[in-house]
Amino acid sequence: MATRSALDAHIGTQHLNAEKKHSCPVCPHRSKSQDHMAVHIRMRHLSMREHVCHICDKRLPTMGNLDVHIARLHGHSERIPVVSLPSAIRGLSATI
Repeated sequence: MATRSALDAHIGTQHLNAEKKHSCPVCPHRSKSQDHMAVHIRMRHLSMREHVCHICDKRLPTMGNLDVHIARLHGHSERIPVVSLPSAIRGLSATI
């Protein structure tokens, strides 16, 4: 945040007094943001598991769930960085 007052305003509107105005079309769940609602729908209703553990190949719904899984089950404190496809392609073209 640019200023302390902007930070205080953000905390007040987004974290303390935020109204849960986004309703799930499937269940009674409500959330503060559209992003949180999208995560809820992906996890609870679509069972999407997009994040894969590099150690055991378990699929999890969020990066946060993946971090917790790796820390608890495998004893690592951080995940292996994922290389994006465009950067991987650039790396291949440099070696050809």
